[in-house]
Amino acid sequence: TKNGMFTAPRDGLYAFHFSFNRMGRKAEIRMIRNHSHVFIDRVMRQPPDNETATFSHNLRLNKNETIFLFNHIPNSIRLGVPFSFYGYLIEDFGVV
Repeated sequence: TKNGMFTAPRDGLYAFHFSFNRMGRKAEIRMIRNHSHVFIDRVMRQPPDNETATFSHNLRLNKNETIFLFNHIPNSIRLGVPFSFYGYLIEDFGVV
């Protein structure tokens, strides 16, 4: 989606992947489902070099449930560098 929010088109198991360029010593990205945290991903490194961090999660979602990411630590992600976030259906749990 263009608004950064994923909405499940049907019931099923979904895979989500995201990556970003970290600035400073630590970063924390939270994955939110319907306004509740489901995963918290942290990166903490010494020295405070910039690096790309990548995470993947699988979630069972019902139709119309939403997923989005929240940057919990301000200024921890380099802006102007691509930040990817995508999800896709792995297994359909719909009625056959």
